[in-house]
Amino acid sequence: FVGALVAGVVCLIVFLDARKKGRLAPAGFSTVTRWDGDRFAARFAAYLIIYVLVSTIVEFQVPKDAPAMWVGAATLVTVLALSLLFLKVPIQRRADSFRSVLGRIKPLGRNIGLAVFAYLSIVPILLVAVVLAQAFTQFFPQPTHPIVDEIRSATSTDWLALFLTAAVLAPVLEELTFRGMLLPALASRTSRPLWAMLACGFLFACIHPQGPLIWPALMSVGVAAAYLRYYTGSVVPSIVLHMIHNGLLLSVSYFLI
Repeated sequence: FVGALVAGVVCLIVFLDARKKGRLAPAGFSTVTRWDGDRFAARFAAYLIIYVLVSTIVEFQVPKDAPAMWVGAATLVTVLALSLLFLKVPIQRRADSFRSVLGRIKPLGRNIGLAVFAYLSIVPILLVAVVLAQAFTQFFPQPTHPIVDEIRSATSTDWLALFLTAAVLAPVLEELTFRGMLLPALASRTSRPLWAMLACGFLFACIHPQGPLIWPALMSVGVAAAYLRYYTGSVVPSIVLHMIHNGLLLSVSYFLI
């Protein structure tokens, strides 16, 4: 942990110094017009509707004794598949491709390296967010997640489903929608990309059920993922960063719960 914190401070300093000296040349959102932004916003709204509908159907139609972890994984697979299929439905007389949402894939090694660097850079920020959360526990409810109770009695098979859901499916789905659809939509409405990144990060934090105390930490991850999308023109490094974060949280939970 100490090593990660030190590495994070170094990475953060390197990033801020490079940014100050103008060494970072972001890909930006130059190809996203207001017309495109409105279409992406509509697709993001459709994703939310699909998610709510599928979750509601699962809640009332799937037997209560079905393995919760695997039901959760199947739910996300279904939502992801329907969301990608909906890209082919024309909005404003235009369909979108998966590639238009995902952005650049190559060079894959560089995208993964940038994701690792970005995550290390926010480790000090995450630590500050956790300390602040502890300081304000008397004013807000304790952070909770519905899955915590299930983790306590999870079998090895359940853990496999949980890892697939939280560390693979959720990052892919959330990054494609939040950083692939919502972020360009927000960026098309402002001349300052930072505001779009902050708004996207805040909304990303709000959809999670842990509560307001954990929002600063979640927003840090969301803003970092948004900056990666802005800098690289790709959602791939954002997905990798999200996977790293969720995977580490799961690993910690495995040993502590």
